[in-house]
Amino acid sequence: MSPYSLEHLNNQLDCFDSIKEDYLYNFSWISNKPLIGPRTLQLILTTKCNLRCAMCDAWKAPRLEEVDSFYAKKIIDDIYKMGNLKEVLFTGGEALLHPDIFNLIKYVNDYYPNSCKILNTNGLLLNKENINNLINVKLDILSLSIDSPVPEIHNSLRGPGVLEKVIEALDYLNAEKKRRNIQYPQLVICSVLMNQTLDTIYDMLDFCMKHNIVNILIQPYVYNIDFV
Repeated sequence: MSPYSLEHLNNQLDCFDSIKEDYLYNFSWISNKPLIGPRTLQLILTTKCNLRCAMCDAWKAPRLEEVDSFYAKKIIDDIYKMGNLKEVLFTGGEALLHPDIFNLIKYVNDYYPNSCKILNTNGLLLNKENINNLINVKLDILSLSIDSPVPEIHNSLRGPGVLEKVIEALDYLNAEKKRRNIQYPQLVICSVLMNQTLDTIYDMLDFCMKHNIVNILIQPYVYNIDFV
């Protein structure tokens, strides 16, 4: 079989899997019965956060107990057994405030290595130790909350000096990846679209190229205090 025909076959199989997924998801809603496991598991490990972002009211909500590691692992196990799990997203609050975050990422890598491991963070806790820990547990994707490449704009929304500290972390992480000759974790940006950030959205492309960021997720502003 030629490489072209093999690639064509793989594309057809991927398309079939996507149609099958959509079909089973839709009928799960209609029948009120899970016919397929979720593709993505999002674990809100903690409601604690080290920032008081202007667009986010979640930090004003009553603090909930952090998710126990044993319970988090059981959730991962149970969802995986349902089949179809492709991604495990660790978030918060600020996920790096969870005391067992690195062990939880390692757990997914050890037992479910085909599932993509994603961590969402505001970047403020990405010191050298935490960056090396994320590399060592083989995090696949590091998602950073960056709303504007202009420090004055980003910091007015997130806090004084935040963007400068995130850029410092990005420089160290990229240098460490180059030193170790590795590609992970890949870097993506989650950016909240607001009036304050609209004029600099295209400048984010230059920012991403400069800091080896492979993808941007544009998220519209959503009032989110109800999520807890």
